[in-house]
Amino acid sequence: MSFEVELRARIARTVDKTVRDLKASNRWRAGTEAPALEVPRAYWAQLKRVADIEAGEGGQAQIDTLLFQYGEMLPMLRVTQLGASDEPGASLFHTPLDWSGLPRLKGGLDRLLGEEGAQQRLARCSTVAELFETCCFGGFSPMLYAYPHDLQSYAEEVARDGIPAVVDRRLSAALLHEVAHFGRDRAPLFPPILDESLAGYLSAVALPQVIFPDPGDDNAFYGAPWFLQIAQALAATIGHEALVAAHTEQALWSEVLPPGLMPTLERLGDDLYRRHRGVHLLDGNTAPGPWQKLLYLAAAEHAKGGRADFGSLTLESLETMPWADIDVEAVPERPQIDGQMAEWALASMTLWPALEQYSYRIRRRLPPTPVVLDTVTCRVHRSLAEDETLDPAPPSYLFPPRACARLRARGVLEVPVVIDDLHGLGTLAEQLLDAAN
Repeated sequence: MSFEVELRARIARTVDKTVRDLKASNRWRAGTEAPALEVPRAYWAQLKRVADIEAGEGGQAQIDTLLFQYGEMLPMLRVTQLGASDEPGASLFHTPLDWSGLPRLKGGLDRLLGEEGAQQRLARCSTVAELFETCCFGGFSPMLYAYPHDLQSYAEEVARDGIPAVVDRRLSAALLHEVAHFGRDRAPLFPPILDESLAGYLSAVALPQVIFPDPGDDNAFYGAPWFLQIAQALAATIGHEALVAAHTEQALWSEVLPPGLMPTLERLGDDLYRRHRGVHLLDGNTAPGPWQKLLYLAAAEHAKGGRADFGSLTLESLETMPWADIDVEAVPERPQIDGQMAEWALASMTLWPALEQYSYRIRRRLPPTPVVLDTVTCRVHRSLAEDETLDPAPPSYLFPPRACARLRARGVLEVPVVIDDLHGLGTLAEQLLDAAN
């Protein structure tokens, strides 16, 4: 039996079993029909690609793990999330809402889809569940930040502030991220970390609080800066408009990427999967450097009328490649994106994660010591504080490589940066960029 046939069969069995189990425990929401879950076409090819790798290399145990993850675990969570009568989840997902009363979500959707596009989308939906079901992964997997432990952690807020306020505060970032994956029939970039980065980046452009909560709030996406900085580098090298056009299928990725880059991304994506073999297919999220160097290298060579020697590139060679070997000055200047990148690099140094009833909360605070702009690695970074036990690696974010190259040319290899005002990061980023010009 093929991987696709077996996966479809497992999904169907999981849906039936989960509905039966919830009904047997009197937890099935009255009036709810069993969903017909389906892996979005945008993801089928990606799953099949890694399954083919395993089949060709004798990895039956890993194929079984993939079948369990995508045929049992995720469908069970998705059926339970929208079908169970457990509170406060049932009310958060199924209470009819006046979208105009959710300024965080409505404003983000207006900027992500355009006001007309957002109005058309919301006109078809009256609840969070209905909005989520219109999303790329809404007909297959559970919504982020709405797992059982997340929903339970919102119970006190629901009792105190009501459903609309909690939806806007706690679920708007997740909904924007899900919407930013766009259609189910897309042909996304491989490896999946690139598509995840694109959704993270576009949702953050629409609502920066997706990654950087307002001071005093704690409702941003955990780990988002690691993911989205790859897509931000892509925007810096091909342009934001071209990125959006390809991601929303108004253009082909092969039309907007430098020649030869797309098959190289896929080849290196295969190597990334072989290196980690994670079932979520998002490994390497704390190591965006190779992808960022590849994007700038391809853009620089293309701008000069040439083509990078993609055949010789490996993840290892990109990891060790000095930024000084990439002619970043040849990449067309995009000051707006460079300014955004510089500000977000500094802002990412101010994020502190915590757990509340096993649900992630992200707060802002000033770093206790200066952060470092390393012009050799083109990164802003800092050490982990003693109470930062949840981050998998010290915070690190790409700083505009052109600015770093100009500072290196003047012998400036490191710049200590004091962050003493959460509201002044845009000005501080401008000052650093001005110092490089």
